[in-house]
Amino acid sequence: PLIDYVKRRFPDRLAEIEKDPIKWIMERTKEIVGYERLKLLTFLAVVSTRMERVMGMSRVHIMLVGGSGVGKSTTVKSVLKFAGDIVVASTRITKNALGYLPIDSFDGRVLFVEQIDRQGMNYIREMMTEEKICTVVTEKDTDESGKERHVSRQRCIEGQPAVITTSVVDDIDVDKEQIFNRMLKVYVKTDPSLENVVWRSIMNRSKTEVSPVDAMVFRAWLLSRPTHARIPENVIDAVINFMKKLKEYTREPLNRVVEIARNLIIVV
Repeated sequence: PLIDYVKRRFPDRLAEIEKDPIKWIMERTKEIVGYERLKLLTFLAVVSTRMERVMGMSRVHIMLVGGSGVGKSTTVKSVLKFAGDIVVASTRITKNALGYLPIDSFDGRVLFVEQIDRQGMNYIREMMTEEKICTVVTEKDTDESGKERHVSRQRCIEGQPAVITTSVVDDIDVDKEQIFNRMLKVYVKTDPSLENVVWRSIMNRSKTEVSPVDAMVFRAWLLSRPTHARIPENVIDAVINFMKKLKEYTREPLNRVVEIARNLIIVV
């Protein structure tokens, strides 16, 4: 119904985002200066939530690495503000938080975790490639006699979100390495040539409100995306040739890299 409503009431607005979605999002995030690549990747991660699930990784996951205050979270939020309630935003993911999230599925959602920590790594790693996330939570229960007791129950949430997370440090350990090979790892650094422009932008920054019409049009556009795209053979050959060259520089298996490339191509 939302798609039909927007098509009927705001056909010109919908045609605008259909014609050039990248231009549409860039024009509406001008309060952030100098991070076009990061805005684009965040946008593609959101679009990847519409992709049908296949075995393994189906979404575009990104990790942003950069010093404190360079604008990682602010830039991501400038794009995610149009996605509304499909975004599950948190500063930390714990076992209990996963057990009590008020959602039926991670499909169609973005999980944005600011500053990943060790406690959340295992859950996030599982989210990226599994069909569901399960955790055991402890709850109060009342038996037939009215006596209260604590019981443990397994709670599962189906699906796979697009995961976006940030990190200030770039150290590698076993836990993080298993997350890194599932994500596009992006290094965020301020461009010195743009510092004056960025500082002026910060000084002039005011509260930004998302237009209700823009939010509706974006959601209708997102919901109307195809869930899959056939990759032409010549593109597959180009990816395979690139992987052969890449293999000269690493002993690591490149299956995850191929998955990431496939997802990016389908989303685009």
